[in-house]
Amino acid sequence: MSYSVWAEPKGPVRQALEEEIRHLALAHRAPIFTPHITLLGGISGGYTEDVVLKKCEQMAEELQAAASARRAFGMDDALSEYMPHVSLIYSDIDQDTRRDIVEAEAERLGNEQGVLSQALPIDSITLWRTPVEDKTLKSWTLMKDFPLRKH
Repeated sequence: MSYSVWAEPKGPVRQALEEEIRHLALAHRAPIFTPHITLLGGISGGYTEDVVLKKCEQMAEELQAAASARRAFGMDDALSEYMPHVSLIYSDIDQDTRRDIVEAEAERLGNEQGVLSQALPIDSITLWRTPVEDKTLKSWTLMKDFPLRKH
């Protein structure tokens, strides 16, 4: 079994990403999925569901602690070594088409007025069961939502 940890944007950002995902899915015969920022994907290796849930609960607490530490030292904009990413399409399309999509979406969504140039409102992390062999994504299942405390 494979799991993924996501942060799911809320409000207008979520709506804009939903529309973009739907547009690309229809244009390229790809599945539609929940808009998310992948924090960690491909979690496998024989973990039981209980262990995965406990680790995500700890991660939510640690994310909150890390955010508090960054605020305390005036480092809200500090980036980690891992760059979370927003997926807009899951498909086996060829590399040239993929590159064209990335370039077009970066220009459209990443410009000054684009949805990806805005702060992404996140108030929880979510754990999903994401079997990698399921190319339709129909078996992807939300397991739990871990709310982040607000300060």
